[in-house]
Amino acid sequence: RKIAKALSYVTLLVFFSFSLATASNLYGTWKTNETNGELRGLKAEISDSGEDAWEPELLNINEDYVGWLTVYGTNADGPVVQGEDNNEYLRTDFYGNPLEAGTFFMDEMVDVNDETGNRIIYGHMMNDGTMFGSFGQYKDLEFFKKNNIVRWEDRFGESYYKLFAALLVSGSATNTNYLNIQQWAGHLDEAQTEEMLQTLKERAYLYQEDAFRGEGQYIFLVTCEYSQYAGKLVLVGEKL
Repeated sequence: RKIAKALSYVTLLVFFSFSLATASNLYGTWKTNETNGELRGLKAEISDSGEDAWEPELLNINEDYVGWLTVYGTNADGPVVQGEDNNEYLRTDFYGNPLEAGTFFMDEMVDVNDETGNRIIYGHMMNDGTMFGSFGQYKDLEFFKKNNIVRWEDRFGESYYKLFAALLVSGSATNTNYLNIQQWAGHLDEAQTEEMLQTLKERAYLYQEDAFRGEGQYIFLVTCEYSQYAGKLVLVGEKL
């Protein structure tokens, strides 16, 4: 009888723990969607009014706001911030509140005042499909080809990039599959760009050489990938 009673308690504990985790995940999804929906609504109001998006509305909410990212064909559509380091917005929303999904953020090495520099933007690959949660579909070539346009808007205006490469690498310097993406942040000269493109071609699992238009400016979208230790899925686009 004592054993049965103990097992009953254990079963109840497991049930309540599972229920709590499920409720927490559901709340996280709801909160992420609510926050992103509210900000998209504000962005739409700014666009419809004809105002400059760099007037106070978004910057008044968060002075770290540096631009707006849209990856067509995915759920990635939202504001991008740049904190003092790459940890600040990992679990913090645009309003500065704790949120598991965090906020899209620009790499700390990027000079956002350099109009011609390469951009590196991070976002979580959430299991509920929010943030960069749909990026796992880019492992499929057909999806990659059909959903390869990225829109980026910042204080310099709007620009478009075409994705041409996708990589699965490690973010750990001790791993043999490590690749330092930060080395390509900001402005690169011609030789550095050629070296970067050669590395990407060698390391990418998807690569489309005919995407190049010669603008020499690139965007890197980086998210988590769980097939390896400290795995990263990296999508690379060239400015059109």
